Formats: sequence, structure tokens, C-alpha cells
Amino acid sequence: FQDSRRLAVPACRLGGVRQSVSNRRDIGYWRTRALSRALRFVDRLSHRCLVNSEAVKRSVIEHEHYPHDKITVIYNGLWEQEKAPSIDVTKASLGFDHDCAVVGIVANLRPVKRIDRFIEMAAIVAAEVPRTRFLIIGRGDLEPALREQVSRLCLDQHVVFLGQVSNVAGHLALCDVGVLTSESEGLSNALIEYAASGVPAVAFTTGGNPEVIQDAFTGFLAPNGDTPALAGKVVALLSDNELRQQMARRSRERIAKRFSPDKIMRELIAFWDAISLDAKRR
Repeated sequence: FQDSRRLAVPACRLGGVRQSVSNRRDIGYWRTRALSRALRFVDRLSHRCLVNSEAVKRSVIEHEHYPHDKITVIYNGLWEQEKAPSIDVTKASLGFDHDCAVVGIVANLRPVKRIDRFIEMAAIVAAEVPRTRFLIIGRGDLEPALREQVSRLCLDQHVVFLGQVSNVAGHLALCDVGVLTSESEGLSNALIEYAASGVPAVAFTTGGNPEVIQDAFTGFLAPNGDTPALAGKVVALLSDNELRQQMARRSRERIAKRFSPDKIMRELIAFWDAISLDAKRR
């Protein structure tokens, strides 16, 4: 939300608003030197900064020199789950055999999400576990190039592009493993959705991913950009039903507590109450 910050924060100060809050939801993969300088200037005009992970907080401190004691971390909430449509999603409806394993990713098809790495991972996993099928849930301008990559790797029978779907939870219910291949994340809603659906996740260590996944307990983390390591973690889960079920249960329980709507709402109300009280004192 860097554009809104650059415009709204100075406007608030000029308009006499007593409290303004900057907002950051990513770790600045779009950052340039010029933009960082502009944001450092704007940040001096705002009174607080609200971020959605400890990773984002560290980024704001390092690159924008924002005072650490004026930054508040409130995680994304796990809000009301969508209601599944009347037509159930089944493996058969997707053209899959009933006994296949399914690995899925939910992400927009844009560069930062690195779906190309998901496809590279799929090639490695399919060689190890041939019965595996892969779902790509999301849309974007990179789809033609990604489809070409799938064909080049001879994965046409393994990978399905679903585009944008209205029933994400219904499709995740088919998945044995959820994967996230982003090279930059603030706090991933997809990882939260995987856990809520009882799908153990494998992701890179970037950004706030370690704040959602407890490595080797609720899922697996791989070094950022190490696609073979990521594939190895997926194979490990597909090869061990008991481990997969344990991680699914642990991740669902942890997410329900840490990202529950009631918990996040209480934190938000407390944050804004404190802002309001401080504004009245000014």
C-alpha cells in the first residue's frame, strides 16, 4: 500500500488529522532506493505503523528506519470460511483417479508468486511419486508461459490449471499437501487457508512463512529458492500418511487459536482504542 501511504499520510498531516497510521502488508519486494527514501520521509509524518507479521516489522525497521516501538504487529485473521457450492468438487470431476495424491497451490499467477518453481517442483515429485497430480488455483498474465513450461516438462497429464474458483475450500479438501513458492511474502493467507482446511503445507522460509508454519511440526520449510529441497519435503509428506495426518491436525489446531477472528478482532479494537485515546490527549 505504498501509494496510499505516500498520498494519504501527508494529506492527513496537512488536514490537521491528529493521528495517522501507516500500513504495511509485505516485505517490500517492489522496493527501490527512491521509493525507500520517499517512504522514510512519509513515515516521519505518521504516528504509528500497523503490520501483519514480525517479518514485515523487521523490514520496515531496516529499510525505512521506522521506530520499532511505534510498530504494531497484528496478524491476518482467519475469517468466516466460504460456503461450498451445491455441486461438490471431486477427483473424478477434475479427471483424476480416485487413488491419486493431490498437491495444490493457491496464488495469483504473477512473478512474485514464482509458480514456475511450483512446476519445477512438480516435475521432481512426479518422478518420485508418479500418481501425484497438481492443482494450480489462481489466474494471471503468466498463465500462457506457465502452460508452456508444463508442456516442455511433459507434465500435461499431471498439472491442472483451475483459474479463479469460487470454492477454494472445496478444492483444498482434495489436496494432500499445499505448497507456496513465493519469493516474497508478508503473511500468506494461502498458508492460513491450507491449515484451516487440514492440509499440511510446504513453503520457502521467506517473509512471514515461518510465523505460520512450525517447521517439521505443522508443515515443512525449505531454504528460499531451493526447489529440490521443497520437492523433497513434499515427497516426504506424500510417502508418510501418519506424518501427514499429524501435521494436518496440528496445523489446524494452531491456526484456529493463533489466527481466530475473536483474537484478531480483540487486538484490532485494542489498537484503535489506544490510537483514539492518544489522539484525545494531543
